[in-house]
Amino acid sequence: MARPRVQKVFSDLWGNRVRSLLVLASIVVGLFAIGVISTIYMIAPRDMQASYSATNPANLAVLATPFDRCLVEHIEDLPGVSGALGSRNFSTRLEANPGEMIAVELRATKDPGRNEINQVQLVEGVWPPGEREIVIDNYKLADTNASVGDMVTLELPSGKTRQLKLVGVTQDLSIGAYGGAGGFFNAPVQGYLSMDTLEWLEQPLPDVYNTLYITLEGDTAKRSNLESAAQVVRDEVKHCNVQIISTSLRSSNDHPNLYLARAILAVLVVIGLLVSFLSGFLIANTLQAIMTQQMQQIGILKTVGARRSQIAVIYLMLSLLFGVLAYLIALPAAMLVAFKIIDYLTIQMNYIFYGPRLVVPVAVLMAVIAVLMPQIAALLPVRQGTRISVQEALSGYSQSNPPERSWLDRQISRLRNFSLLLVVSLRNTFRRKWRLVLTLITLTLGGAVFIATFNVRVSMMDYIGQIIQYFLADVNVTLDRSYHIDEITEKIQHIPGTSQVEGWMFA
Repeated sequence: MARPRVQKVFSDLWGNRVRSLLVLASIVVGLFAIGVISTIYMIAPRDMQASYSATNPANLAVLATPFDRCLVEHIEDLPGVSGALGSRNFSTRLEANPGEMIAVELRATKDPGRNEINQVQLVEGVWPPGEREIVIDNYKLADTNASVGDMVTLELPSGKTRQLKLVGVTQDLSIGAYGGAGGFFNAPVQGYLSMDTLEWLEQPLPDVYNTLYITLEGDTAKRSNLESAAQVVRDEVKHCNVQIISTSLRSSNDHPNLYLARAILAVLVVIGLLVSFLSGFLIANTLQAIMTQQMQQIGILKTVGARRSQIAVIYLMLSLLFGVLAYLIALPAAMLVAFKIIDYLTIQMNYIFYGPRLVVPVAVLMAVIAVLMPQIAALLPVRQGTRISVQEALSGYSQSNPPERSWLDRQISRLRNFSLLLVVSLRNTFRRKWRLVLTLITLTLGGAVFIATFNVRVSMMDYIGQIIQYFLADVNVTLDRSYHIDEITEKIQHIPGTSQVEGWMFA
């Protein structure tokens, strides 16, 4: 009994291959968009948290006046502290091209190869750097125009230069985690040294630190735990006659770019849902055209005794088959593209991708959409198409309810000075108002999504441009201690070409 129905389903599918491909493509586009965005939404934040946590990131970063190793060991012995690392962080300039200097942030520790806090991932070359050697993070390595084995020129406080050998390239997931204007994306080139190199770079007090990185025991995701531990550390640092300049708190899985990734992906999920919603309109429109085209077939089926529900099942089976075929195409394509994008974002968003894998929730979501969306989109066209009587289906004319000519149809018929082809086109356009409404909704929403996407991009770029206007200085100088602004201003204003001096205090 079911075999003729199945034969008709496959006959309709294969009989008009262009139409079938159109319906299939509309479903695939919606599923593909949902699959790609959902996979990225599920995998990228998870890998960001996991890879950041694997580096044993500091939960507390303290920028202070110079201190020695004794303070580091003292803090490490405090209850609730699992580890402490002293670091010497300072800024200078690096020669990217002859006569062109760019900013570089340098971090020096006593024995970089044995650091257990804020561990870096070696990408190329050698880690740790030796004396008079440097390692650079790969995010802005291209800005330096240097590669492993080259000599890198740094500017000293006296204005002289020193050349260090670039021996390695790393990926540091802690960039932007502990403050700084712009975070990771606005951070300068990051370089890593050993403490033995500092004196050669004219750094005062080469055997002391100015930054303390601390990891804590217990649940670092609770802000209250971080605050209480930070207060204990602050008190101990003050008791050692060290002045705290700033303090930053962060949990062990709170990647510095995680909030940005989630915000961007949330917008993309909405766009993906809109694309899927639009494909539903395309399915409904196409199936309505199929029902109209097969009106006589429906009449013949009713003539031989087919009930309305049986005919409806045939067309719902057809829409289900479209959904299954679209799922088989969209699932592997979406996974492939999504993992390519995730891998590309590892450098842009600074995390480690742990490889392709089957994302079961996404596969289930796509399966549910593939089954339900075509069925829901087909319900109204199938209901209208199967409601027609045998006489109406075979004759193509509604005998029980003859159509009345609408006001618009009468106005179009009165067009005398236009070609017959134009008049017929206009009448066909407005003859089936439901189909016209579906088409207009699809085109309107599609255009709205397109415009909204570009409008968001333009708005973000414009807002970033406004933020940049806050930082208009041509030269920024960071001093190793506090100075009275009048003293600095008096000296700098005597330099030829200086128009204005402004002092900033960070705390």
